[in-house]
Amino acid sequence: RSEYAANARPDDGRDGGFSIKGLQIGAGAGILGGANFQIGYRIPYSSDNFWKNRLGFRIEYNTAKPFESMVEKQEIKIDDEKFTPHIEGKQFGALVDFYPFSYTWFLGGWRISGGYYMGDFALGATMHKEASGIFSMKDQNDVDQYYKVDAAADLAADLAYDSIRGPYVGTGFDLGLFWGLKLYFDAGLVFTEKPGVVASLDAAPGSQVTFCGTDDTCATAIGTYSISGAQVDKLLEDTVKRYENELEAIRKGYFPIVKLGLMFRF
Repeated sequence: RSEYAANARPDDGRDGGFSIKGLQIGAGAGILGGANFQIGYRIPYSSDNFWKNRLGFRIEYNTAKPFESMVEKQEIKIDDEKFTPHIEGKQFGALVDFYPFSYTWFLGGWRISGGYYMGDFALGATMHKEASGIFSMKDQNDVDQYYKVDAAADLAADLAYDSIRGPYVGTGFDLGLFWGLKLYFDAGLVFTEKPGVVASLDAAPGSQVTFCGTDDTCATAIGTYSISGAQVDKLLEDTVKRYENELEAIRKGYFPIVKLGLMFRF
């Protein structure tokens, strides 16, 4: 039975009792991986009300887990070092859907959406070294700086939205499959602050960091010395500023959301 045929007559509730008609529940996946969950309501057909035929409401939750994305399965090289990509974050959204074509067959599933999102997101990469691993980073002058840690350590860099808070504008569709089951798709943007670059060096407590200058051998030659946590932080800070400048072209004041899934509407 077609939803559009069923809604060609008003549902005035004269049969009594509570009705869940119009309630919708869905789950799907984001284009970069992760999962999307939503619950919403599309106002059932009314023969004499323009807005009721065209309005719907949704509450959504997006998370980078539990599904591993295709991005995280790849290994990338930066300055001849191997990095493992990672994606983290979660977002909550409250949306209003407007269906321009009402309950018209086929076209009635297309919608324009607006609302508000909040959450966080980080796209980054981690370089792991075993004991006595050697790391290298470029300072603000684009000069390689080498150092080693006498224990296993991870060097991570992230392009991160510390806080995603802002209005959302997007479009999408609900494509009816059979009965109340539908395929849904959404693509839109959250207008928020630009993401920043964050770098960190995580090593075992008490481990020693040795600075090697521009000598990538990190041998125990004259001129090598241990550096304090403050000096490591300064090198990380210089690296962050350098990559923020290099990534300026993609550091935009919006966050894209694209998702695909299945939804059931009662």
